[in-house]
Amino acid sequence: MAASQIVGTTSQQRITPYISVDMFKHHRRRGVQVDNLVPRGTPDEQDAALAEIIESASVWIDNLILQVLAATQDTVLERVNVNRRGYATIHPRYRPVIALTSFACGPTPNTLQTYADLTGCGVEPNRITVPTQPWGLTTSQGPLQFGAVAAPMDQAWIQYTYQNGYPVTTLTAPVAAGATSLPLADTTGIVAGQTQLTVYDLQRRVRFTAGTVSTAPTGGVGTGPGTVVCPALPYALPNSGNYPTMVSALPPDVIEACVLVIRAMIKETGGSNPENQDAGEDYIEAEAVMHPYLVPVE
Repeated sequence: MAASQIVGTTSQQRITPYISVDMFKHHRRRGVQVDNLVPRGTPDEQDAALAEIIESASVWIDNLILQVLAATQDTVLERVNVNRRGYATIHPRYRPVIALTSFACGPTPNTLQTYADLTGCGVEPNRITVPTQPWGLTTSQGPLQFGAVAAPMDQAWIQYTYQNGYPVTTLTAPVAAGATSLPLADTTGIVAGQTQLTVYDLQRRVRFTAGTVSTAPTGGVGTGPGTVVCPALPYALPNSGNYPTMVSALPPDVIEACVLVIRAMIKETGGSNPENQDAGEDYIEAEAVMHPYLVPVE
């Protein structure tokens, strides 16, 4: 008989490129060449090599700051301390926190109680506070009245799912001029009326505040493929099957840091002008730019 197995429920790290091939080729290459990354390679091979470098640069940034910045729906199983009022404060591994979407708590991993109502939970950019006793706290007895006393558990096992980071996605189809919605590969992290999105269409930009998200409940956050309402587009948006047009809420400094790392990696492969080979300076500048995003060790 095969031994029993327990598979962990904590999500695996998601790898998301923070800039598109077209964005780098047409906007940000500044002194490095991208047509000789593969010696005697075809244009398609050069683009594929650049896409690999972009992905590596994005992972480099994630590793530097100890978190993933692209919006994810992350599930975590862990043990937490419970304060005397019965609340647990969680510091999720990825930030900023957008929403808490599910929570379960119990004394052991196999006795978790799922919360039907998350109203009493507090969501902040860097932490989530949750009552571990949703049925209420006990009160002190006897002549001395201390109000609420210690919760039944001073530690608890929890499993929670939350959304975090900055939406980074792509179009799934070309969009005509005048259109008022965008088809997106992933709506994770997009909140109607809050999320600021930018469509990176070669030399042009379309910036707008997200309208209704097809995958989001009213007042909630999106997840998975869907559409987002936008103002009427001033021009048509093309889209490529291999390297689709990027739609992103990443702050400009994160994109700039990614560009610096891409440039450094290309220089290390020899794909740049001979007089501009100092990759180390680009790495150092990228580290300085990303310092505010570094997750402190709790």
